[in-house]
Amino acid sequence: MKKIPFYVLALIALAFIFPVSATAISQKLAGYIYSETAGWISLSCANTNSCDNISYGVLQDEAGKLSGYGYSQEVGWINFNPNFGGVSLNTDGSFSGWVYPQTQTWLRLESAKIISATELQNSVESLQSAMKNDSSDLPSQSTMSLLDSLCKKFFSASQCAW
Repeated sequence: MKKIPFYVLALIALAFIFPVSATAISQKLAGYIYSETAGWISLSCANTNSCDNISYGVLQDEAGKLSGYGYSQEVGWINFNPNFGGVSLNTDGSFSGWVYPQTQTWLRLESAKIISATELQNSVESLQSAMKNDSSDLPSQSTMSLLDSLCKKFFSASQCAW
């Protein structure tokens, strides 16, 4: 019988003591995305300061694929990596793919982009300022509808009376 050299045994032992794992690094997403069907979708419990009560979030792996759950007041929990679906975050920051909301059928996320809470609040404040100054640079009706829902997310209904 052939003897196994000591260094081979030592390497095998070290492999059991210090196993090497190749785990993909995931990045937590923050902010919101908007869908006409689902409304505002929170990508992290940090957005709503609810992590102490319920921890949720959407993760992005190195290939851009998303997993985890987001939350919308309109449709509830949204699975970003459902069976037969899934979403990727493209290099330009836009989404592509399908998610599965809790209260309805498949939802396609195309060209949606992440918007931080600060950006949302700044947009609302800019619109409020333009409305007060009776500016001629008012946005289109669809943009006004979006900003109206945004305003109600951050301010009281009386502050959003255009």
